[in-house]
Amino acid sequence: MSTHLRRILLLLGFLAAGLLPAQEVAISEFLAVNDGTNSDVDGDSSDWVELYNPAAEAISLAGWYRTDDSEDLLKWPFPPVELGRGSYLVVFASGKDRRRAEAELHTNFSLDRDGEYLALVDPADAVATEFAPVFPRQRGGFSFGRGESLVGDRLSSEHPGSSNRGQPGPG
Repeated sequence: MSTHLRRILLLLGFLAAGLLPAQEVAISEFLAVNDGTNSDVDGDSSDWVELYNPAAEAISLAGWYRTDDSEDLLKWPFPPVELGRGSYLVVFASGKDRRRAEAELHTNFSLDRDGEYLALVDPADAVATEFAPVFPRQRGGFSFGRGESLVGDRLSSEHPGSSNRGQPGPG
């Protein structure tokens, strides 16, 4: 049985059992040019992407993916990490490929300061959030985020792990 067919059958089983909550997780902020203000556990100034769960219940990220390639939506699989309701999760885009649920997460790719495709893909292999065809060119010291309006803007300071509300920065 193919991997794709197994994923479909697993998803159908979850749907039938009522185990899949509303999939509302989204990319809320990212930083493609880290100038050292938010280091990873190795002390490196890695790029990072923040997720936010506005749903009324926790969501498991098992079966979710992050990618920087529109031709490979399943590029980096999340481990079975639970994202609580109203919670944020920062995942470093360092190329270190670390997927242990109990440790700091790192994708197998980094972000391009000149802009590139960026997406979060749900367990049904549908794009939940994307910056397409590419996100705008990034500058050091400014993250790029989406607030309640879901409109992207550079932010005046980084807000990993917290709300971006009322934080627009220079264009």
